[in-house]
Amino acid sequence: MKDALMRSYGVVMRRLERVDRKLRETLAAQRACEGDAQQQVCNQQDNVARANDELARHEVRIEGMMNGQRALRIDELLGWQEQRARTASERDALLLTLAQLRDTLAQIGEQIAQTRSAILRNDARIDLCKKRVTALRAQAQNRADDAQDEESEEGAVARRLASLRDARSAAAAAGAGR
Repeated sequence: MKDALMRSYGVVMRRLERVDRKLRETLAAQRACEGDAQQQVCNQQDNVARANDELARHEVRIEGMMNGQRALRIDELLGWQEQRARTASERDALLLTLAQLRDTLAQIGEQIAQTRSAILRNDARIDLCKKRVTALRAQAQNRADDAQDEESEEGAVARRLASLRDARSAAAAAGAGR
């Protein structure tokens, strides 16, 4: 029965080790995705910064026109305001994309946390199985040692009884020979 139990634990250990490999592969893939997502967020932040700079330049230009420091042509002002509105719209779209990328990055972070948790739980299961297998092996060794001790004791008792029997036989033969 103990051999069957040991085999069962062996099967469980192999399964847990396969799960461990898969979890670690998943974690590596998730970390790679996280790195890509972080790069996309950084790139998008740069795009938003450029859009903000361009928007600020348009506002400075329009403000300069409105100050009356130079002659103002209405069609030029309207053109710059239209361009500013387009730039603001593009920036808003960039900000929306940035928010989506950040959400994606947060989701990847949550997945990584879940995978790490699964790895820790699986590692704990592996440790428990190893401890149980070690305990079963120790029990088997103790039983084998006990059996060997019993055999040794039985052998010693048998030899002692045989020597006593031989001594009695020799004494009886010596007493009969007198």
